[in-house]
Amino acid sequence: MTGADRILATLARKGGSRLLDVAVRRALPDKPEPQPKDRNLLRGAVGAVALRVATSSVPGAIVVVSGALAKKLYNRRRERKRAGPKKASPGT
Repeated sequence: MTGADRILATLARKGGSRLLDVAVRRALPDKPEPQPKDRNLLRGAVGAVALRVATSSVPGAIVVVSGALAKKLYNRRRERKRAGPKKASPGT
């Protein structure tokens, strides 16, 4: 491995984690979402089944997490559409 390759590898390791951290922070913000008011027995049962599948196997965890992420992104897009288009500021 050449010196340039070592430098690039170090930058990718150090900078890649920051890049991944920013992407995850942007996709999944830290502020909690308000709890839905229509909580019921069916939602609780579905959550318990999803938790059981996620903890029993790695493929199950991948399916459950990807489904939850897809739902979160779908809800965010729906909220953005409901809010309407943003107007551009005069300076841009």
